[in-house]
Amino acid sequence: MSETAVVVGGGISGLVAAYKLALAGKQVTLFEASGELGGLIKPLKIAGITVDAGAEAFSTVRPDTFKIIEALGLHEQLATPAAAEARILSNGRAYKIPQGMFGIPSDLTSHAVIDAIGESAAAEARRLDAQPWNLSKPTTVAELVSTRMGDAVLEQLVTPVIAGVHASQPALLGIEAVAPGLFALAENLGSLAKAVAQLRGSSAKPGAAVASLRGGMHGLVTSLTNFLTLTGVRVVKNAPVQSVEFTDGVYSIQAEGQAPVSANYLVMATPPGVTAQILNNFHELSECLATIQAVDVALAVLHIEDEKLNTAPFGSGVLVAPSETSVVAKASTHVSAKWQWVKAQLPADHHIVRLSYGRDGVVPPVDHTLVRTARIDASMLYGISLSSIKSVELVSWPQSLIQPRRNHDKLVAEIARAQARYPKLALVGSGLGGNGITGILAKVSSQLEQIGN
Repeated sequence: MSETAVVVGGGISGLVAAYKLALAGKQVTLFEASGELGGLIKPLKIAGITVDAGAEAFSTVRPDTFKIIEALGLHEQLATPAAAEARILSNGRAYKIPQGMFGIPSDLTSHAVIDAIGESAAAEARRLDAQPWNLSKPTTVAELVSTRMGDAVLEQLVTPVIAGVHASQPALLGIEAVAPGLFALAENLGSLAKAVAQLRGSSAKPGAAVASLRGGMHGLVTSLTNFLTLTGVRVVKNAPVQSVEFTDGVYSIQAEGQAPVSANYLVMATPPGVTAQILNNFHELSECLATIQAVDVALAVLHIEDEKLNTAPFGSGVLVAPSETSVVAKASTHVSAKWQWVKAQLPADHHIVRLSYGRDGVVPPVDHTLVRTARIDASMLYGISLSSIKSVELVSWPQSLIQPRRNHDKLVAEIARAQARYPKLALVGSGLGGNGITGILAKVSSQLEQIGN
């Protein structure tokens, strides 16, 4: 008889874990608390077409997502951004995000860097990054950038990107958690810019480090779900797991409305706070997981009819610097400019724009007030009339964005030590693998290898 495995959580990490376990010959049961699979990858219908309401792309810096896409036969659906060059809006001025990583430039001589921070600040950044390495240990994003490139790069480039992507400030986020391996590589090369160039690919153009699927990333969820069905994986929706017991090398999982299920392997693919509650009997492990911080995010997706957007004034989108007070949103994605497959489905002069809310973890109430705010923000950002906004759809993502603080890497190490007491237990998801799809899937692979799958 084959070994049994239970996966708790039907987001992308849980689906991929179940996929890999099924391929390895395990008898798999997956429990999902809600009535939908996919987690933060979710479709949304607007303007008569379907777009992504959550994660819309993945990083191409690592191969983990590519491997899954190819294995599922989805490689012919790969899509890269059509409008690649996003902007930063700060103090009423919009400028391009230079090639790099999280706003950290890979080329301090580029026109984009000089345009953003000025020639003198760019020269100072080059001087600082050429100095002998003087940081002895991993630190925050802010400390690394300000030391190696100066305050102008930090304030004008990195802070807006970090605020938009992580809903936080660079001074609060650990560099190792945000960009694993960057510090060590920069120390080895003696240059932060060179390290960024090497990690990202020095020849890549801005925006080229991400990809998606034609039709939306939710197509990946559909394919994974179909695979699980075909391979006999038992998928149980609307069944939140209430508790887990571990006795004599066997896990006993109790889900609401279900008979207890025993398993040799257990994969927890739920948010850290949820995992901590479910594993309440796993005392030290639960306590560590409970300390991982997460914040809410809300999205407003707008259907706009206005020829002014035909020129894609912000390229693929715009990150709003914390210093910019004219707009409440922390970021905007011009979806129909970024993805050709979206544009192709819309009539002339029609556009889809997505606004993101949750700066520093503070999200406005997701109701008619946010609809009004989104309409005003879109009007201010894109210079359009309110009457050109045909519809607005809201999406709420509670506790969806992990905040990897200064000592996050130490916390992860503590979790690993506590986890090691429980054989064949895997912990995956955004809490430990980062906020991006590729980082999450890399964590799934490493965790399953660790438990001997």
